[in-house]
Amino acid sequence: MELAKEEAVKIALDFDNHVRRGMTIAAQIDFLVDNYGTLSGDYKIQKPGTVDDDMQNGWNGGRSRFRPLGILFTTSNLVWEVYRPENLVGLSPRHLTTLSNIGSGSWPSGLYYLFTKRFQTIVAASHILSPIVRAFFCAVRLSGWDWRGNRHFFGAEFERLALLSEMSGEPRPEFPRCLTQRSFFGKTSLSFGLQLPLALQAAISTDNPARFGITMTMCNKQLSKNLLLHLFRMEAINIILANFDVVKRHIPLDELALFCASSLNLPMALPLLAEIEKSAPGTLRDARDIFGNNALWYLLYSSEKGYSYSSDDEDATDIPKIEALLLEHGCDPDLPNCLELAYNTVKAARKELATIA
Repeated sequence: MELAKEEAVKIALDFDNHVRRGMTIAAQIDFLVDNYGTLSGDYKIQKPGTVDDDMQNGWNGGRSRFRPLGILFTTSNLVWEVYRPENLVGLSPRHLTTLSNIGSGSWPSGLYYLFTKRFQTIVAASHILSPIVRAFFCAVRLSGWDWRGNRHFFGAEFERLALLSEMSGEPRPEFPRCLTQRSFFGKTSLSFGLQLPLALQAAISTDNPARFGITMTMCNKQLSKNLLLHLFRMEAINIILANFDVVKRHIPLDELALFCASSLNLPMALPLLAEIEKSAPGTLRDARDIFGNNALWYLLYSSEKGYSYSSDDEDATDIPKIEALLLEHGCDPDLPNCLELAYNTVKAARKELATIA
């Protein structure tokens, strides 16, 4: 039976009082799991006049919906203090997993906003939390629907780098594109606005390098960046490999290596990675983004079944084979990034998460 809004508000406030009296985080998590369906519900009400200051301070006059638990967690300074990294020490894997999920977007309440703000603090707390505990939060977020949420991992470091560049008069750094969106090259279709002769389209669709080269010459066209991105979209791997000297002029090979690891399916990724290493030996070993992530770290952005660059492609990225190629060419699975987290650490956390019901 659904509770009246007044009863739901009372439960939320009782919970807040328990927290103030020293309720353990483990007990809080159990309470939230048991009562989540009630406390995250939407209630169409007017501005509340019977709740405490925390609830009133959280009210936004432009809102027509009120989430008791959401308002509580986004306005109570006490709750922010309770979930400091040092207070997470000693939590069980099950509780850590639940707490990590709260920040993944799967709990649409004030807890989500709490943890998107606290997330990078928790992940970066290497002086307090062990790597495996911090890796839990990374592992859950990386497997979640909000793939771009991992920006929170590196938000503080990016601001530090941006401040340093500003102080030194250098250009502001670019946030790694593979860490902001899977498409890498943009949200719109790569062929958007691209007008190609029918003969050239036919050469691309059949992935025929000879026909492509002859048609390009006859059309008096050159392989531009826009056309190159179209080739990636169409997965014309043979044409790309046949024109790899031009590819290198348009896309830095280290960025291309990271893109292969995070977003391309196996028939595209393996030959491209091999060609990158052949063209510039050591690239797969040395490629890093501005946060110190190597190509192996970018494998973490593929889902468990993989993620094909073409949304309608049934062939999924075969992560173990790409991983084996990167390891073969010297990519270090234990290399720590700016958060002192390595690929192997997060991979181990994912494995442990899979064992938790």
